[in-house]
Amino acid sequence: MVKIKICGLCNREDYISAVRLGVDFTGFIFVPSSKRYIEPQVALEISESISGKNKKVGVFVNESINKIREIYNIAKLDIVQLHGEETVEFCEKLSLPYLKVIRVKDLESLNLMDNYQIDTFLLDTFKKDIYGGTGKAFDHDLLKYAVKKGKKIIVAGGVSEKNIENILKYSPFGVDINSSIETSPGIKDEYKMKNIISKIRDMEIKNGNG
Repeated sequence: MVKIKICGLCNREDYISAVRLGVDFTGFIFVPSSKRYIEPQVALEISESISGKNKKVGVFVNESINKIREIYNIAKLDIVQLHGEETVEFCEKLSLPYLKVIRVKDLESLNLMDNYQIDTFLLDTFKKDIYGGTGKAFDHDLLKYAVKKGKKIIVAGGVSEKNIENILKYSPFGVDINSSIETSPGIKDEYKMKNIISKIRDMEIKNGNG
């Protein structure tokens, strides 16, 4: 089954909805400039409101190692998502479970995955000076080259009901859903959330992967 990540969670109600809908990963954004920024202590309080099998992911962009470690501990995260220009050396020195984001512009962008000794990557849409949250999709035909690298690929960037069927035909490890299920930045629509998750699971059953 494809893994589902709901990112940009900012309040208790949306978090509880995501967990009850059985998502695999819940994402909190710890980037002060983001419209979906959340304080680490608030993220902890939200995540402790309901128990589930979901892994808690913290999103960071070009943050210091000490700050990432501090927030990781405060929010009791499971995984760190590095969304900036973090080097291989930086990631190894961090010494925390992490997944690296590759901002996809073209086929050559995918070669960056070869530098990191990890098995899971998140592919997002490249946009100059903007790290995620664009709501725009990259060329999903590039996914066939990404999955050939033998890595676990999580697809982000404008993932919605409109393109989810096309994305799933490339058999990614997971999908990251954010802006397409919002009424405004950081405020999720439970109906939209439920719809896209149901569509994903229905397609898996139809294709014999459920």
